[in-house]
Amino acid sequence: MLVVTNYPGISNGLVSDLTTSLVINNVAEKFGSVELVNLFSLVGGLKNQATYETGFTKVTDQVTLLEANKADVIVIATGSYGLNDKYGKVRQLELLKQLTSSGLEAKIQWLVNNEGKPAHPLSMRHEWKVDSKKQYNSFDTIITEIIVN
Repeated sequence: MLVVTNYPGISNGLVSDLTTSLVINNVAEKFGSVELVNLFSLVGGLKNQATYETGFTKVTDQVTLLEANKADVIVIATGSYGLNDKYGKVRQLELLKQLTSSGLEAKIQWLVNNEGKPAHPLSMRHEWKVDSKKQYNSFDTIITEIIVN
């Protein structure tokens, strides 16, 4: 399983941030192995304006597509960030276009809350629910969501 979140945390071989721990705990129990990637790959995230606005490179996309091709399931776990944040919207749409143009749309699932809305691992601490949520895979729907929000 490939899980896509927003920004890298402080995880390394010895220390794990809460998001990484939640992903590993939920995936290991129900789905087996996991690879984690982020919409934005540069460390700094929301604390650094330049990284926040342009926090990825072409290598980010290459690695994401490489891992997506190997995965049985791709879980988008960006929560409302990919629908509500100015940069998150654009970046998530770019990723979805790349996944779709690579023929991977059927693998896409969304981490969702009890209301069926996209969720982030921090808001789904105990039990994960994934759904195909094909309406979020549709560019027309995503663009409509972006414009409305």
